[in-house]
Amino acid sequence: MINFKGGGESRIPDERKRERPFSRALASVGYTGRLVRWVENKVKREVKNPLPHHFSEGKTLLVISFCVLQVFSYVVLCRVQKLGNKEFWTQDRGLARDSHGLARSPFLVTLDNPLKLVYTYTVAFRQKQKEGDMQRVFLFLVLTAVVLGCVAQAVEPIKFGAVLPLTGWGSETGKRNLRGYQLWQELVNEKGGILGRPVELIIYDDQSDPTLTARLYEKLITEDKVDVLLAPWSDDMTMPATTVAEKYKKPIVTGGATLDLIWERGYKYVCGVLPSSYDYVGVPVRYIASLGGISTGAIIACNLTFTQGFAVAAVKNFQELGIQIVLNETYPAGTKNFVPILLKLKAANPDLVVVCGTLEEHVEFMRQCKQMDVNPKAFYLTVSVTEPEFVELLGPDAEYVFGTSEWEPTLQSLPGFEEFYYRYMAKYGEEPAEDDATGFAVAQILQHAIEIAGTLDDEKINEILHTMEFVTVFGTYKVDPNTGRQIGKELFVIQIQNGKREIVWPPEYATAAVKFPTPTWRER
Repeated sequence: MINFKGGGESRIPDERKRERPFSRALASVGYTGRLVRWVENKVKREVKNPLPHHFSEGKTLLVISFCVLQVFSYVVLCRVQKLGNKEFWTQDRGLARDSHGLARSPFLVTLDNPLKLVYTYTVAFRQKQKEGDMQRVFLFLVLTAVVLGCVAQAVEPIKFGAVLPLTGWGSETGKRNLRGYQLWQELVNEKGGILGRPVELIIYDDQSDPTLTARLYEKLITEDKVDVLLAPWSDDMTMPATTVAEKYKKPIVTGGATLDLIWERGYKYVCGVLPSSYDYVGVPVRYIASLGGISTGAIIACNLTFTQGFAVAAVKNFQELGIQIVLNETYPAGTKNFVPILLKLKAANPDLVVVCGTLEEHVEFMRQCKQMDVNPKAFYLTVSVTEPEFVELLGPDAEYVFGTSEWEPTLQSLPGFEEFYYRYMAKYGEEPAEDDATGFAVAQILQHAIEIAGTLDDEKINEILHTMEFVTVFGTYKVDPNTGRQIGKELFVIQIQNGKREIVWPPEYATAAVKFPTPTWRER
C-alpha cells in the first residue's frame, strides 16, 4: 500500500510548506490519497474473489469510486510534480523492490481481474516518476476506461424471458407461475445474482392463445435477446413454445406441461419438471382402484390440448386396470351447462368419474352433480384440486374429491422450503400453491445449470439440464437424458377433507387417512 503524505505532515520540509500553491496542491494529494486508501481497503475486504463472477452492485460502486479517485489523484500529482520540481514524498509498505529499486505489486496482473489490474498499475505509475506527466496520465486513463468497461459488462443483467397466460382461461394458473418467477428473482438478486450478475425478467401475456405464445417466444429470442427461456403454462402453450425453442436451439424447461407428445417429437432442447400425463392421471387412478369396488369408470374431458392428454392417459390406465369405460365424453372449453352430460353419467352409474377440465369447469360440474344427485364411489379431478380457489368456491361440496399433487405446503423437508414458503406468505399474504412452487422450481433448475456451466452458453447448459439431478423446493428434478422426460419427480394423491388438501398416498407422506367410498349427497 502506498501512503501519500501532505498537507501539514511532518515529512514535508518547512521551506516547501511556505510555497502556498505547492502546499495547497500537496494537501489535496494527501486528502485524496487518504480517501483512495479507504476505498482500496474497502474493496480489498469486499472483493475476495474479484471480477467477474462474484461481483455485486455495491462492490461495483466501490471499484468505480476507486478508479475515479485514482484518476483525480494522478491529475493532482502532475500539478505537484510541476510545482515541486518532481519531488515526491511517499511511503511504501509491504512492497518488494526489483533490481531498479521500483516497487513491485503484490498482486498478479490478469486480464480477467480488472481490480487487480488497476491496483498493479497504480503502484507502478506511482513509482515510475521519471516518465512524462502527460504520458502517464493518458495511459492510466486508458486503463481506467478498460476497467470501467469490464465493470459495466460484469453487472449487465442476465435476461430471463417467459410467456404466460395472464388473461383468458389459463390466467389463474399463469399468475401463480408468475409469482413463482418473481419471488425467485427477488431472492436471487438479494444474494448477488447469478455469476455475479443481477437477474432481469421479461414477461409477456399470451392471453391463453397458443398462436400468440409462439410469436411472443420468437420476440423474446430475436428482439429482446433474452439469455434464458422460462416455461409457459399448460400443454396448449408449451407445444408451440418448445417448437420455437428447438428452432433456435435455446434450452427450455417446461413447467405446467405433461402431454406425452411433447417428449415424443425427438426434440433436443426440451426438458420437463412434471411427470407425463400417463403417470399424472395413472398414479391416483391406480391408487383408487386398489381401494376396491372399482369396476366401471367414466371419462369427461374438455377439448383443450392438455385436458385431452389427460383423457388419453385415463383411457390407457383404465384399460390396463381392467376398468370398463361406460362413458367417454368431450365438451367445449368454457362449458357452463353440464346437464346433458350428467344425464348420461347418471344413467351409466360408473364407480369412478374422471373429469379433465379447468378450475371454473370443475366447480360448475361438481355443483350440478349435487343438483342432479350423481353419486359415484369416487370423483377424480385433474389440476384444479390443488388450487386454493377450488375449496373456496365449492365449500363443503368439494369434500371427498381426489386429485394429483406434485407439491404441498406440508413437504417441509425439501431444501429451501422455509425460505420460499415464509417469503411467499409475507409477500402475498397466503399459502403458496403447487403452481407457485412450479414456477419457482423451473427458475431454480435453470439457475443451477448455469452455475454448473459457469457460462450462458446454450449448448453447455442444455447438456447439463439433460444429465444433472437436483432437488428443488418442488422436489426432485431428473430427466431421461435422451428425451428430456421427467423421471424423478414424486407424485402425491390428495383428497379434500374438512376443507383442506390432505395427502393420502404415498403412506410415508400421508397427512390423513383416505375417506372411501364417497358418501351420497344426501348422506353428507
